[in-house]
Amino acid sequence: MNIKKSAFTLAETLLTLSIIGVIAALTIPALKEYQEEVRYVAATKKAYSSAQAAITSLEIKYGDLKWWTWSNEDTLRTRMKEVLNTLQSNSFTSYSVSYLSGDTYATINNSTWYQTTDGMIWRMYQSADTNSLGTIAVDTNGPSMPNRVGVDVHNFLVTEDGVMPANFDGKNTKMGCTYYAIKKGKMPWINDGSYADCTDERIQGI
Repeated sequence: MNIKKSAFTLAETLLTLSIIGVIAALTIPALKEYQEEVRYVAATKKAYSSAQAAITSLEIKYGDLKWWTWSNEDTLRTRMKEVLNTLQSNSFTSYSVSYLSGDTYATINNSTWYQTTDGMIWRMYQSADTNSLGTIAVDTNGPSMPNRVGVDVHNFLVTEDGVMPANFDGKNTKMGCTYYAIKKGKMPWINDGSYADCTDERIQGI
């Protein structure tokens, strides 16, 4: 009895590999972009949770938030260091952060900001917003890129009712990406250069 054995030809194998290569070339970049977005959203939510927990602990110890001396940033810094796992000394040098467009927003200074063991960099200061007492600013991955407002750099507002993400009150601020990212769990502006900053109506219209 003759038994015939079948196998793929070289041409069929090469064709299959070519198809796999094309599919991989199309899907891998999208997967990387998605993973990047998920990572930044998760870091934002972690920072928000940490800020809430810190203020709750401090209010128990130091009393109602509205009676704090918010103009004394040295005191605010000392208090935050009590409840955050900060390093004894900062390991970073001062660096600039930008809006989504690339325009400079501010400088993160190693004399006023403080670094935690998870790599985040924090600052709490008196808020210029009349609807809040103070502002907690954070860079969720420290001096590592991209150092962009709305991606790794965020603001949380300390109100009499606790900590809220920037733009929770719909004031259309340039820090408004924070509220969107936490509420929607997405950051569509990461890989879309048409967003100049967080005042974009696509971000504000939620």
